[in-house]
Amino acid sequence: MGPFDRTILSLYTFVLNLIIIIALLVLAGWRYPLNLMQEAIEIPAQKEILFTLLGLFGIGGMRLFWVSLRHRKKGKHAIINENSLGQVRISLQALVNLVEKIVLEEAGIRQVKPKVIEEPAGISININVVVTPDIKVPEITNILQQRVKEYVFNVTGITVNNIKVVVENFAVNKPRVE
Repeated sequence: MGPFDRTILSLYTFVLNLIIIIALLVLAGWRYPLNLMQEAIEIPAQKEILFTLLGLFGIGGMRLFWVSLRHRKKGKHAIINENSLGQVRISLQALVNLVEKIVLEEAGIRQVKPKVIEEPAGISININVVVTPDIKVPEITNILQQRVKEYVFNVTGITVNNIKVVVENFAVNKPRVE
């Protein structure tokens, strides 16, 4: 759901909650809202405004209903090469797996959670890692950025525009050997 749909949802929810509160007040015996609505409907210029607002509210509701039902494409793709024979694509999940593989090969890395973001001229990669406390963070993050960029480009041909490495935690427990 994009920002436009989130905005519509926020407004729609706010107005719907306002209507519910007014309905509850009327059911509880408060007649002032009914008198206000009746007066507003009797003025001709107000009718046009009310029809417009109700129409927009209905269209917003239909839009939200449509967004909730539409199916997103599973496995977004990044185009690698387009030639006379067609397109060669690789899924973003495959790129995530490549990044996991190369990062976990580095000594001192305990866990990795990469996220690949498709951009018009390549991709960006966010890598969250858990590392051992005995490594030098600036050194390991520079190595990771270089290795991931080169590895992804060599394997897929996709240009990596930006690599952000976040050290989420230090692993203080040593892995058990059985």
